[in-house]
Amino acid sequence: MPFAPGFILSEAQALLTLAGLSEDTVPGTSPPPPPAGWALSFQSPELGPFDNLFQLWRNGAVPGQYAVAIRGTVEETGSIIEDLASLMIPASFQVTVDSLTISFQFAAEPQTGVKPAGLHLGFTLGALFLLLDPDHLGVNGILAQLAALPPNSEVYIVGHSQGAALAALVTSYLRYPNYLTDALPPLSYKTYAFAQPKPGNDHYSWDYEQAVVSQGLGLRITNPLDWVPQVPFTIEFLQDINTPNPLSTVTGFSGAIAGTVATAIQAAVAFEESQALTWATGSFRNLPALVEAKGKPAGLLPGAAPLSILASFNFMPAGAEIALVANTAYTDPNDEFSQHHVATYQALLTQTFG
Repeated sequence: MPFAPGFILSEAQALLTLAGLSEDTVPGTSPPPPPAGWALSFQSPELGPFDNLFQLWRNGAVPGQYAVAIRGTVEETGSIIEDLASLMIPASFQVTVDSLTISFQFAAEPQTGVKPAGLHLGFTLGALFLLLDPDHLGVNGILAQLAALPPNSEVYIVGHSQGAALAALVTSYLRYPNYLTDALPPLSYKTYAFAQPKPGNDHYSWDYEQAVVSQGLGLRITNPLDWVPQVPFTIEFLQDINTPNPLSTVTGFSGAIAGTVATAIQAAVAFEESQALTWATGSFRNLPALVEAKGKPAGLLPGAAPLSILASFNFMPAGAEIALVANTAYTDPNDEFSQHHVATYQALLTQTFG
């Protein structure tokens, strides 16, 4: 049965609690109770080199309703590197691993004269490890858990902070067919992203708007006093503009500035690309074995060859924004995340819409 479209307060409150529970996974702690009717069905181990984790929840009050809750940033080196690897890669590309040609797609291919849809490098790698779980031949990945659900189930995809960026990218992956998603039962998806850092560029955001938001199935809840939705930094250059356009002929002083900035971008790209991909390469080497285990041919999954990096920092959020009413009472000068915490968002949801 399809989801009701649009923002629904009761949904948002319950799903934000699940997102918070996915972050409260420290052994020996006492997390808050889940929303009424919801029960934990599966918790993944930490997947890949970036310490990603997700939980699958089942709503006993609504038959056939589930939620994939994706954990946000944790105080581990890999998780922080995922956030900091804020380079742009194409949303559709092919690489080769051990003579195996591999591809994936998160957005539509660009038309002539249009800049390609681009994705945050770190978040994209994290989403792929969550979806595919190459270290364990896919057993603990999101795709494996979805494959076991009853046909026509409703599946929320939810995350807070880093998990919110990953939720958008996981949603995008599920929207574009490949042999892994084709093997899933028919499912309905609806995504709630809380305090989302920017997962891609303008063309990725527009693709997400067309494929998800236009159906009322992609919501992004933001506290205006939270700094996390403002990163990574957005810098738009001449090369980010679609062509033809009158700005493409800019020369002289403006052109010199653009050239200097481009040189600086290339230096940053070379450094951060090597850091993030060094972390990912070991696990990516397992992808051919995953393909073989599934008994499928080549051309299906991302690999370990160097990714193509776009010289762009034109990062944008993804989703229909639901802006909360800001409240400085939650600002703590000794806690730079005070406006970002799940508890703050829960309080502001109630104050804004309750």
